[in-house]
Amino acid sequence: MVVVELHNLGHVELRRGKVDVARRLSRESDAAADPNDPYDGAFTRFNQESVASARGDRVCASTLLEETQSMLASHNIKLASDDQLEFDRLSKQVAPQ
Repeated sequence: MVVVELHNLGHVELRRGKVDVARRLSRESDAAADPNDPYDGAFTRFNQESVASARGDRVCASTLLEETQSMLASHNIKLASDDQLEFDRLSKQVAPQ
């Protein structure tokens, strides 16, 4: 649950506009993630995508979005409803315009 809670705190900080704090929390979450767990892998990319998007790096965010979508689909992972809402919001932000 440490991975999930750090993820949640990071997204709170992103909403508050504290990108550097969110980046630190994302890195902590990523470091605690199980590299053999596809859910943790998807969360890691989701966190990185969120920070990249907040920093204005649309190319990196778009690449990470594709990786996250692929990982979720290939492992038939369903995000929790709050994470799905955030993921959908971010997906719209990084989609090509």
